[in-house]
Amino acid sequence: MQNNGIMTNTYLANLRSSPGGILSSTSAEELYVEMERVACSYNFSDGLKQALFCQVIFHKCVNSHIVGRIHQLTDGKLSYQVAACPKTSERLLDKLAKHDNISVRAAVARNPNTPLDTLLVLLSEETSRIREAVLINPNLPSEIKFRYNLER
Repeated sequence: MQNNGIMTNTYLANLRSSPGGILSSTSAEELYVEMERVACSYNFSDGLKQALFCQVIFHKCVNSHIVGRIHQLTDGKLSYQVAACPKTSERLLDKLAKHDNISVRAAVARNPNTPLDTLLVLLSEETSRIREAVLINPNLPSEIKFRYNLER
């Protein structure tokens, strides 16, 4: 019997390759229900179920609306993965920039879709890990990076 990780990857490959498959749908609810169905039918643990959701997000098979809706449907349990996904909307990234978890805020700081005003707020954080993540973000203008490095 295949292990669950291989089944997850096989399932995702089939979803991506099937014309009109669930990943081409614009409904986050349908995608969520389908992933839950698969997780239940294969008796996935919570960790593997989260891995399935993360794989869908990271394979960039979904648009920003669906990424945001999956975040809502999973009660924020995938905050780090959503914060790291380049398809996450600017609005949701701004919300995640205020998250309690430092890893989530650092993922927002590194995300190339994070808007400049959110990056500037994160740049003022006390935590060096977050400031360093902001400084490598391609959306941060070089003048700000230069000025920041002079002030330090």
